Amino acid sequence: MEMHEIEYKVSVCIVTYNQEKYIRQCLQSIVDQKTNFHFEIVVGVDFSTDNTRSIVESFVEKYPNKVRAIFHEKNIGGVQNYFSVHDSAKGQYIAHVDGDDYILQDKLQRQSDFLDANYGCQIVWHRMKILNEFTNKIYVQQFDSNYIVDHRWFLDDVLANITIGLHSSKMYRRWDRTIKLATPSALDFSENVIQLYETGGYCAFVNSEALGVYRTGIGVSKNTKFIRVKLYEWFYFFYSKGVGNKNIIAAKVLLMVLSDLKYRIGSFGFGLLVLSRTIRSLIPFRVFECRSRMAPVTLAPSIDEAVESL
Repeated sequence: MEMHEIEYKVSVCIVTYNQEKYIRQCLQSIVDQKTNFHFEIVVGVDFSTDNTRSIVESFVEKYPNKVRAIFHEKNIGGVQNYFSVHDSAKGQYIAHVDGDDYILQDKLQRQSDFLDANYGCQIVWHRMKILNEFTNKIYVQQFDSNYIVDHRWFLDDVLANITIGLHSSKMYRRWDRTIKLATPSALDFSENVIQLYETGGYCAFVNSEALGVYRTGIGVSKNTKFIRVKLYEWFYFFYSKGVGNKNIIAAKVLLMVLSDLKYRIGSFGFGLLVLSRTIRSLIPFRVFECRSRMAPVTLAPSIDEAVESL
């Protein structure tokens, strides 16, 4: 059967660049998934200088009806690579997996079943195991299952938390973007906010099990200043466009600025500028409400990850 004749229920989107150490395990973990539906794997390979491309090509050759790739002949960056892959996905539901992570058995089936049964849910995550690249130790993401499971997270909850589920645990319902994402650079956080805003839906966790493995200590996640500057840009974008509660946004910006000051993060000055533009909407009790919305999920008991959760 030709690939274009297959009706895919789920598309698994992968973005990768110079990840020869990890991409084979990532792809194999997805190919090996057992499901009662057809799924495709779409890999966006930025202009890698290692063996990433050849590894992906071997999977395309071996699994022609399941794996397809977009090979970029010049570096386009993570954001454009992300959109090129996700925009080409054919599935009713779309999962994202970073090229240095991998998934565990039943992930695709369980998340697809959850979206089938919960029409108002736009995004579904799952718990992850955390693999520390420096120590080679693996542990399960800290998780208050009594609170997370069966809980619905709405737009203002995502604004207050920034991160609820890890990116490689995400599956979402296909939707049509109407807000242009030219600037600032897109983040998973901004995609989640906009999807909930445009659809009026909610997000959730599929269950309390770990259905994937996330590698920590590598990639862009190490650049705390870069990420937080982008977050400030998005908070101001949402504030100026009326996306979400302005009081919640102002409270979150204040909390981030205080965190920057406490941990001496270089984004402090930029955060103060954004705070000066949003502070007129700040209502003191919203600061406490914002903190009370925090999801009881953390990666690990470390200062870096505690900072990113604020």
